[in-house]
Amino acid sequence: MNDPHPTQRRLLTFIVNPAAGHPWSLRRYRAHRALSQLSPKEAEVLWTQYPGQASEWARARASDHRRVVVAVGGDGTVHDVASGLIGGQAHLGVLAVGSGNDFATMLDQRLDTASLCPESMVAFYQTAPSKAADLGEVRWQSGDGGHHLGHFINSMGLGLEGAVAQTVQTLKMVKGLSRYMVAALWQMVRYQPIAMALGSACETISESRPSPKLLVAIGNGRRAGGGFVLQPDARVDDGRLDVCWAPDLPVWRQAMILPTVFWGKHGQFKAVAQAQVEALNIDCAQGTPVHLDGEWVASDARRLSVRVRPSAIRVVGLG
Repeated sequence: MNDPHPTQRRLLTFIVNPAAGHPWSLRRYRAHRALSQLSPKEAEVLWTQYPGQASEWARARASDHRRVVVAVGGDGTVHDVASGLIGGQAHLGVLAVGSGNDFATMLDQRLDTASLCPESMVAFYQTAPSKAADLGEVRWQSGDGGHHLGHFINSMGLGLEGAVAQTVQTLKMVKGLSRYMVAALWQMVRYQPIAMALGSACETISESRPSPKLLVAIGNGRRAGGGFVLQPDARVDDGRLDVCWAPDLPVWRQAMILPTVFWGKHGQFKAVAQAQVEALNIDCAQGTPVHLDGEWVASDARRLSVRVRPSAIRVVGLG
């Protein structure tokens, strides 16, 4: 579904995570410089000062269908802004200057970061087509009995994926794909698979009893972790979630499969299972670590219910 208000002038809000990306990144420098040159008449520019502020600001602007709220940062910033826009009419924009930028690879940015200027930036978000995209929604129960609700616009991961995300958040001095690789290699040699049972309403996935799982990756988008193409067939507007999971595997087999993930070729291995679903239930009595869009959100999620929310958010530049 295309933009229902194509002729109305858009109002622009840029929500900037100043900590996103490498401090010496030329892309980040040019983006921040261009944003600092914008006048209040051209756009509203907000610089976050604490976690969760991006969601608060996005939520306060979500009801305005003329508004484009641009997440300036990485996948974590996109996650925060998108979470704030759920249920509203404002559009999501992305100016990727983070470490991973996985969701941005699904978009037609048409922005030349080598010569980024205020005029070209404003023109793009004023005129680029807007299209409806899906979101993932997850509810889970933690070990203390608490119930939680979360959303993801790009990816969700359990097991090894969740543990890697937790490790990534501690590696402050390493940026980009290198940070994810270091975390993945560290966890591969120490992570102990957890028993889980997966089941989908359409019975595409149906497990009668739990079995050890190395990881469960659920994708609305194709890419996660700064370059791992975990869901090569995923689209953010097809009304489905792509699921990839693997059983307990020795480290040498993990090391064999890992390089193929960069090209989305891991499905060739019999140990790797893939499916598309609209909803998925996961039982994990022991509790599993979980990430949403690369952000570690739980260490002991027990019962999880995941579903797609079709056409839940409008995204500028979605091809």
